[in-house]
Amino acid sequence: MPPVLDRSGNVDALAVAASAGALIIFAVYHGISRDYLTSPDPDIIYAYQALLINDGRPQEVHAHTAYVYIVFLAAWTKVLAILGVIAVERLSASRRPISLSRPSRKSCLPADGSA
Repeated sequence: MPPVLDRSGNVDALAVAASAGALIIFAVYHGISRDYLTSPDPDIIYAYQALLINDGRPQEVHAHTAYVYIVFLAAWTKVLAILGVIAVERLSASRRPISLSRPSRKSCLPADGSA
């Protein structure tokens, strides 16, 4: 790719136009107005499966196409936990979710108590 600045320090208009054009073509090709929920992101599921593997539990979802990735992710979480980058490497080591206290339940539920 040619340098954006020429020898005199001016911006090369062709390089800037090519970069902007590439971004526009990429956005139009992939559908700039497409809803982001049309293709779900499985990374949360893969991370959960990796925590299950590290805990010695069986997988809840058998994603055969991503099995190697999940095993690699389980090993990677162990390495990161050893290095102290993350605090949890197993599902059983994570904290339980915080339940709603009585005052916050009142603000979440309708006044008549029906849900």
